[in-house]
Amino acid sequence: VVFTLVAAGIGAIFRPRPTKTLAGHLKPYAEFSRRRLDDDAENAIQRRSLKQAIVASTERLLGNLHYWKVMEEAIDLSDLPLRPAELLYGQGGAAVLVVGIVLLSGLPPIVGLAGAALGFFLPFLVVRFKAKRRQRAFEDQLPDTLVAMAASLKAGHSWNQAMETIIREGTEPTSKEFGR
Repeated sequence: VVFTLVAAGIGAIFRPRPTKTLAGHLKPYAEFSRRRLDDDAENAIQRRSLKQAIVASTERLLGNLHYWKVMEEAIDLSDLPLRPAELLYGQGGAAVLVVGIVLLSGLPPIVGLAGAALGFFLPFLVVRFKAKRRQRAFEDQLPDTLVAMAASLKAGHSWNQAMETIIREGTEPTSKEFGR
């Protein structure tokens, strides 16, 4: 309940102010289906703006914490399309969900507290697991990649051509990491 109230408060603070666009002025004169499409597009823009504002403000507020840097590194290594703030809100949501399930099942509140800790750290542990799995795959592919690069260089290709070959024809995650 507290998490929902805090999230609603943050949403109310960072809600973008609606601006009247040309589409908004012409909306009464457009046909019904066009009006519905415009409404859907404007709602999507407002939702995206709200999410971006919340994520940006969270990153400004917590960006210097050690845990934040650890999350950034784990997300980067796992190559997930997440930002640390999104992971943090996912952790909070998982904690609230686990607490809700524990309390609804009639277990003691101390179990709910332990469940909250488990629910909070579980998404991060999943990201760390994916990062380690991807890192292991990269390490397993590295010898073959280096042999292919050496063969390309022996064949008279330049360094850049050898790198491009690895990027184009290599397997994931080696090709993506060499591309970076």
